[in-house]
Amino acid sequence: MTLILAHRGASGYQPEMTQAAYELGLAQGADGVEVDVRLTKDGELIAIHDRNTKRVSNGALNISASTLNELKALNFYGESKQAGNFSILKLVDLIDLCLAANRNLVLAIETKHPSINSFILEKRLAKLLKNFNIKNGKIADLQIILMSFNWFAVRAFKRLMPGVPRVLLVEHNYPFLGLLTASATAEYIGPGIELLNKKPRLIEVWRKRGKKIFVWTVDQPKDVEWCLKKGVEIFVSNFPDRALKLRREVG
Repeated sequence: MTLILAHRGASGYQPEMTQAAYELGLAQGADGVEVDVRLTKDGELIAIHDRNTKRVSNGALNISASTLNELKALNFYGESKQAGNFSILKLVDLIDLCLAANRNLVLAIETKHPSINSFILEKRLAKLLKNFNIKNGKIADLQIILMSFNWFAVRAFKRLMPGVPRVLLVEHNYPFLGLLTASATAEYIGPGIELLNKKPRLIEVWRKRGKKIFVWTVDQPKDVEWCLKKGVEIFVSNFPDRALKLRREVG
């Protein structure tokens, strides 16, 4: 069965990567959630996509140059500036939230980092997961999946956390994309739905080389149905409730 994850939480309804977004995604019945992580100036792993908070909050702080307390002082109301007060979320708190659901879930973690030389972010992530006694890629009933657009980060995942499944994310088409990505040290290849709309046969190229498919970000009904019919292993959606409804209907 194709698993459907809430992209940055149910971010079609609540500000992305806030506790409200993740709680809603889980309440809607998503099979798990997806999160982007960065490191603050004081070494905290937090849930945010951008280097700067300007797009999603009422301030404009660079993540790597700001402390957790400085970031917590902002209202992370999302790109559409939703009413209410929303705080930035620590990765440790998201893990606790998933574990509190007390059911089998997937947490897909994408690392966002400025340098491939030291892999400080990946090392901090590995330490955090080990503190949760991760075993064979799982924390209790929570399956962890690690993701990056960076080949070297994926290799670092394998070295630092060998038992955790890995996704090499891809966005743009380039010559021999299927062959080059298939050689990566990752169980999954993670194309965006826009790339697959242009090059649908890439799935078959990757599958012939033993790769599973992780697709982002699937919101349109026709794309949801396509992924379901193709037997995509996992996809993420801003509207998990709509995708789950289609999965029930498609059978």
